[in-house]
Amino acid sequence: MVLAMLALFCLVRPQVFAFLGRWLGNPAAGKQIADALSVVPGQLLLGNTVLIVWAGFLGRLVSRVIREGKLLLPVAIVASLADVITVFWGVVAHITETAPEVAETFSAAAPVVAPPEVAVPILSAVGIGDFLFLALFLAVALRYSMRPARTMWATFAAMLVAPVAFYVMPNAPGMPGLPFISAAALWANWSYMKFTQEEKRALVFSAALVAAVAAGLWIAFHR
Repeated sequence: MVLAMLALFCLVRPQVFAFLGRWLGNPAAGKQIADALSVVPGQLLLGNTVLIVWAGFLGRLVSRVIREGKLLLPVAIVASLADVITVFWGVVAHITETAPEVAETFSAAAPVVAPPEVAVPILSAVGIGDFLFLALFLAVALRYSMRPARTMWATFAAMLVAPVAFYVMPNAPGMPGLPFISAAALWANWSYMKFTQEEKRALVFSAALVAAVAAGLWIAFHR
């Protein structure tokens, strides 16, 4: 099903073929395929829908590697930290600056209009990774009989309030959504985050290691 949704995604988001054409050294052929497929009515809405469904299947598939519900805690922390690094200094930041059309293709865009006289933070696009982890959190909550309904509503509310963060960093190239989604999912299922003393020590060690790596990357990008 994941492969079928990938094929459908390429059809409704034909810009993918333009990217592939450039990367494979034949941009003209890629552009021709993209132009030929850019004729579907309501392609923006259809592309958004397919991207979200595809991300949902991917998240459900990835969730199978999580063997216990309480492992949501380390997964959420590491994913959130990785999201912050990639959005501000990593791959996402690079793509946003050098090839914004690629970031747009792999995001679900919302057709919004902001009045010029009103300074309102607007979430105009959500990346595929946010939908993937949202599906992952929900799948884990369902599989291990945690609190899937509370998880769904909490993460949905977090995504609605996430644009407020643009007030803090108005000039940021983007805003990482996973920290908000992860915090909501953990809050909804916090009573299930129970670890033994040995597991707690392992978590502390892992957190220190991840923090050290993040600090190293931050220093490397700010030299």
